Amino acid sequence: MINRFTNILIGLVILLLPVITLNLFTSSYSLPKIILLIITCLTLIVLQIIKVVGNKTLKSYSGKFDFAVVVIGLTYLVSTFVAKPNLYEAFFLPGITTVVLAGALLYYFITQLNKKNHRHLMVTLFFSGVILSIFSFLSITNTFAGLSQLPSFVKMANFTPIGNHINSLVYLLSLLPMGVLLVVKEKDSVKKILFAVAAGIMVLGLIVSITKLTPSGPETPTLLDFPSSWAITTDSIKNSPLTGVGPSNFITAFNKYKPLSFNVSESWNLKFPTARNYYLTVLTETGLLGIIALVILLITIYRAVNSSLHLGNKMLNFGTGYSLLTLLVLFAIFPPSPVTTILLFVLLALFGSQERKKSTIKVNNTSKTLIITPLFALFVFALINTVGFVKAELLFRQSINSAAANNGAEAYELIQETVNTNPYVDRFHSAYAQINLSLAQTIASKESLNDQDTESIAQLIQQAIREAKNTVSVNTQRSDNWALLGIVYNAVIPFAEGADEFAIQSYNQAIALEPTNPNLRISLGGIYYSLEDYSSAIDTFRLAVAAKPDLANSHFNLSSAYREKGEIEKAINEMTIVLSLVEKDSADFFLASAELETLEKRLSGGESVETPNLTPPQTQEDLPITPIELPAEAAPPEQEID
Repeated sequence: MINRFTNILIGLVILLLPVITLNLFTSSYSLPKIILLIITCLTLIVLQIIKVVGNKTLKSYSGKFDFAVVVIGLTYLVSTFVAKPNLYEAFFLPGITTVVLAGALLYYFITQLNKKNHRHLMVTLFFSGVILSIFSFLSITNTFAGLSQLPSFVKMANFTPIGNHINSLVYLLSLLPMGVLLVVKEKDSVKKILFAVAAGIMVLGLIVSITKLTPSGPETPTLLDFPSSWAITTDSIKNSPLTGVGPSNFITAFNKYKPLSFNVSESWNLKFPTARNYYLTVLTETGLLGIIALVILLITIYRAVNSSLHLGNKMLNFGTGYSLLTLLVLFAIFPPSPVTTILLFVLLALFGSQERKKSTIKVNNTSKTLIITPLFALFVFALINTVGFVKAELLFRQSINSAAANNGAEAYELIQETVNTNPYVDRFHSAYAQINLSLAQTIASKESLNDQDTESIAQLIQQAIREAKNTVSVNTQRSDNWALLGIVYNAVIPFAEGADEFAIQSYNQAIALEPTNPNLRISLGGIYYSLEDYSSAIDTFRLAVAAKPDLANSHFNLSSAYREKGEIEKAINEMTIVLSLVEKDSADFFLASAELETLEKRLSGGESVETPNLTPPQTQEDLPITPIELPAEAAPPEQEID
């Protein structure tokens, strides 16, 4: 009964994983899949506990890829706990460590099933691709758009439940060889026709994905280029050779190690959570351990394929071998996703199960205790953390919905409850900080303020700073977190003494973690400008120009700083560059033209018209409230950047 239920459970997760989406979370695609995998793993652990308790002997089967799978799982575990920038990101969202461990667990349980069940799982896996293809076809024909009951993201023209059409292409193309061989090898005419029709639907889904991925199409996902991916990977391994930057932490490596040449690309202002392909992502996040794991896996697969071809084992076990090889090739072209990573482990189990080895283990009460105790402890620990995480994600989505509906009070209460439920996610603290800051600015914008308003503003400012600092504390190596702290300090400069110095410190930390981002230097230069420290502003804006010479905003700000310092000729040169970078007849072009005319008049000794670019914040004397003095704990946290 346990084996039968295990087979049904694995079949369901294989069938549902590519297509499950829920509008209950901010991540409608990835998070439901992670939750489904966690629920499946917890159920499988319970079944294993029951199996151990109810039997005096345990049968166990080993497959060809057991050692490789164990090495991969251990690699991700070690890298997660050694690098550990944020354990919640590794285990929940993006959750790549959970995906890998779930894949390893599915591999084990699939290996334990008999060959008849393996055949059923192959058919189930094939039809999961068929269902995904049907969803893609209904989306491209605007069928979903006409159903008012569906959430808005399902009605989008590029909707596919697997996340994007690149993932869909990889998934369907990998399953196609298995589907073709199911048709060829099937002897029953009715089943043969059914498989043929299903394969035709899958081909249709592939055509939809390819159509959506036409070069430079409006719905084509943007991928990180290969040269930048390689540069990031090599620099990451140089600085963290053994374990890499940590699973689900590629974006930190991207921020820190992306080359200057990346700023020339059209996607220079985007951030990427993965490298250009699967292998470079694994190497960046897991370092030399990942290299060893991949080498072991690829060598084992090579030997297994050679052995199967030599022995003529049912066309590589009804096409699972060909599907596995196809997936490995596609991994060299496209980035990973939770679904395609699980597909790798499922195909390994199905292909490797053709030559299983059986072993029988006798268990007494002592050995049962030794097996059950860690399994039960793992179950309880994972269950408690999963429930807390899911609850917090539900609250977070509700908070965002309330904010979108202009219900500030409800949004504030919900985000506060979110942070209290799970204080280990930087996204939550970031949103809480921004809500506090927005409420403080809203109250301060009143024409007249009473004592209660003044007290509320001071409290909200302190809470905004506290939560921004918590954002940094949760992940100190994320430049975006330091930039948020800088934004909060900068915004409260009119209200709080000493906030300007704290803002400068925070932006400097952000720049240390993302040195090639010109926008961070523009923000820092703006603070120096508002403090009338024009020399520092010029130095900072010049570095922004060096990072991206074709960014008009950097040159405009640099021109303004030169103007205020009295270096008019340099200001004119920079404004001339601005005119060459912006579109003619645009609002920016007319603004730059007017500023250039003003500068030229000033140079020739004519009448000057003030058209400052950066408007300094209000001086504290202009404020309708008494400036607050920030306590010592409001200072940014000290951080030594690696």
